[in-house]
Order: sequence, then C-alpha cells, then structure tokens
Amino acid sequence: MGMSKYTELYGCVMSYLNAQDWESAYSLVKNGDLQGDGNATAILAEFYLHGVGVPEDVETALELLERAISRGCMEAADKLGSLYLVGEKVPQDDRKGVSYLIKAADMGDPLSMGKLATAYLNGVGVAQDYAKSLEWGQKAAKLGDKNGMEIVAIIYDDGLGVYRDPMQAAHWYRECLQQDPDNTFDMYRLVVCLADPFEDFNLHPDYSMLEEAFSWASKGVEKGDLDCHMMVAWFYETGKVVDQDFSMAYKYFKIAADNGHEMSIELIKRYRRNIFGNYYLPQ
Repeated sequence: MGMSKYTELYGCVMSYLNAQDWESAYSLVKNGDLQGDGNATAILAEFYLHGVGVPEDVETALELLERAISRGCMEAADKLGSLYLVGEKVPQDDRKGVSYLIKAADMGDPLSMGKLATAYLNGVGVAQDYAKSLEWGQKAAKLGDKNGMEIVAIIYDDGLGVYRDPMQAAHWYRECLQQDPDNTFDMYRLVVCLADPFEDFNLHPDYSMLEEAFSWASKGVEKGDLDCHMMVAWFYETGKVVDQDFSMAYKYFKIAADNGHEMSIELIKRYRRNIFGNYYLPQ
C-alpha cells in the first residue's frame, strides 16, 4: 500500500515542527481546512487537542475531528474512536469509541479494522462475537495491519468459533513477525503451532517444521522470553532436531522457573541429578 494523503500531509507538518517552524505547519493545515481538505482538518484538530502552538482546546479539537469525518477522513474517525476507548482528553466510553471505529473501518481504514477485531474478540464496547472479530481481522490483515493479523492467528490457534487450524495460525504469526521481529508473544505462539509440544493439534510435525520452531524458540530466548525458554528445554528433553540432553533441558527450565514461570516450576520437579552432576528423568 502506498502512503495515504493523510500520512503524507502529516509528515510535512512534522517536518515543519521538527524544524521549529510552527507558523508554516499551522498555516499548511489551516489553509487546507479552509479549502475543505478533511486530512488537513484532522491534523489541525491535533494542534488544539494537544495545545501545539495554540491553547489546548479539546472542544474545538472534537469539532474539527467531526468535520474531518464528514469530509471523508477515515483517520479522524479512528482518532476519535481511540480517544473514547482509552479515555484520553474525553470521558472513557467503549460504545462510543467502537461506533467511531466502525465509521473508520467502513471508510477503509486498516487500523480501525484491526481495533474492531480486538473489540469483538474481547467484547469491548460490543457483544463478544468471534465471527465478526475474524471478519474484521481478515480484512485488516489483508490490508497489512499487524493487529488484524495477530487476531486472525489467535482465532485459528485457539479455535475461537472455528476449527483449530495451527497452519493458518502459523501463517499469520509469521506475517506478524515480518512487521514486528522482536515480538516474543508471536514467536512463542508460532513455536507451539509448528511443534505441537502439548499435542493439542494431533499435528505430527515434520523435521522442517520442528527446525523452524526451534529457531524461533531460540530467538525468543535471546529476547529473554520465559515461554521460549520452556520450549527450548522441551526440544532438549525430547531430542527433536537437537541431541537429547537432559542437563541442557534442565538449564532452560531452571532459568524460566527461577523467574517465576509456573509451568517450568512444575516441569523441573521431575528432574534428578546423578553423581556426575548430570541431570536425567527417572524412568
């Protein structure tokens, strides 16, 4: 997707502000507003919302955002929706927030689609509805929204209103990690989808799937993720794509357990140490 007109204009405004040229920034959006440009109107609202070079005036900012919406600016609808959901500058109101997100999503805004997917998943401002969550998540995901991708992955991973499909989930977790390579939540979830360590999926993963899973688990360990420590321990315990090594398994379980990881605290209790200092699992 190319850069939207709103994003392009916002970038110009920020360039002026970063150069401490407030007058040029303000004039750009003020003149745009006078000429009926909804994008300029929405950005002008930000000046009043946060008191950038003008006195903070939330009422004026809200009026400008409403005007921008009427002029077709989907980013303005997303902004208003987010303000009400969070309760920033306005009284917190989930229903009102979601109503603006729906406006923005209907106008084609991927960010709002992803937020709507989350709202329906968790029942925030609307009745919980996994089908609608999946519908909006898929629309957002296809437009490149990371939040939408993650919602779709979670729905297929957990089987929320659909048959569990670890391969569909894995696809979208990979897409998420393309955008956010350091996200250990997605790493761990992807590892579980590929390796099926808890035998939830009856998957029987092949070597390449296990190899990919171990790679992601190792990356998660580098980031300090405790779930991924547990998974690397599982690989060493089972000897899948690595040489079976109970001492290495114990090492990773212990790191996770020492940091409060509840499942690792339980799993590590099974281990014993022989006279040579090596760990093993009693038969």
